[in-house]
Amino acid sequence: YKGALTTITSAMNSGKLSDKEMAQALYKRGITNNALKRYSAAIADLTGALFLGKLSKRERQGAYRQRAVAYKAAGYGKLANRDYAYAGGGMARNRSNARAASAIPSFQTTVQGRNRGRRIPRSNTSRKAEIPSFSTSVVVGQ
Repeated sequence: YKGALTTITSAMNSGKLSDKEMAQALYKRGITNNALKRYSAAIADLTGALFLGKLSKRERQGAYRQRAVAYKAAGYGKLANRDYAYAGGGMARNRSNARAASAIPSFQTTVQGRNRGRRIPRSNTSRKAEIPSFSTSVVVGQ
């Protein structure tokens, strides 16, 4: 898994991935982080993948399922139950973007890079939907 993590991260940092490829890379890296029991990193990656809105319906459901596993392992049972419901119900894309970044209290995911003319909704969490240079920030316990 560590080799996969390194390879995926290198591809993400290359600046050559499209929005869809970046979302898929985040999704796969989130799965890998779950396998390595790095749950906060998995939550951050899966939240970023969902935020981008470029996953297929099957991938989106898988991302919610994987994020539910990470939430449960991190002790956030209510959030895990919510994501399990989204995974089974195929939640609408626009609702996933609105809720994805503020999933855990005192938890923040920031997506940064080039803004491609998209309007970013305002919320209590700072978000920038911009790709190729992608970074994930995790702030816990503020």
